Amino acid sequence: MTESARPRRGSFGRAFASSALGTGLSRGLGAAREIAVAAILGASITSDVFLTAFLIPNLFRRFVADEGLTGALLPALAKAEAEGGEEEARQLAASTLGVLLVVNGILCVMGMVGAKWLVLVFAPTWHDDPVKMALAIDLTRWLFPFLTMVSLVSHFEALLNHRGHFFVPKAAPGLVSGGMVASALLLGDVLNEPVYALVAGVLVGGVAHVLVHLPFVWSHWGPIGLSLP
Repeated sequence: MTESARPRRGSFGRAFASSALGTGLSRGLGAAREIAVAAILGASITSDVFLTAFLIPNLFRRFVADEGLTGALLPALAKAEAEGGEEEARQLAASTLGVLLVVNGILCVMGMVGAKWLVLVFAPTWHDDPVKMALAIDLTRWLFPFLTMVSLVSHFEALLNHRGHFFVPKAAPGLVSGGMVASALLLGDVLNEPVYALVAGVLVGGVAHVLVHLPFVWSHWGPIGLSLP
């Protein structure tokens, strides 16, 4: 294994402090997000619709993101690198990324096509309110690509954690909250339907919290590439 490929062996205290600081920043922006959502939507029907539409794709992230993915990929990377060296770990990272993109593509297409039925599962009484139902379906379709974004971030988090880097993966989700706050302030009074300002914030923030990982992944891993097993 090359010197650059070796995990950085910082102290536990430093790793804990880095993770805690990143999490704290993300949670702080999350609180600002809640304030922005309350300010722009209030306790309204539109607020219920947005929260439900945002909940639907986020439920699927348990299958392709978060601790489930990161927790499974970390020991697999360690084993691959121990047995086959840096190139084996890099190939595992590339093939995992390829599978994730395929699976997320399928889920997003299914979610967007089947948005009506998903909304009815989570809010069956909305069937009797065509306006509310139509808005919920539209928001769900717009928000489903966020699933792919959080899946990519979880993949990058495993790669960076394996190299001893914890701060960016913990702080990056705050960019989604920051995007929602910024969109609420900039677009909330401009759009005819203010809830779409929040949707724009989710998508822009989601892209940002993917992109912010790339320089660090490149620094610790070099080019990963993309493949299928």
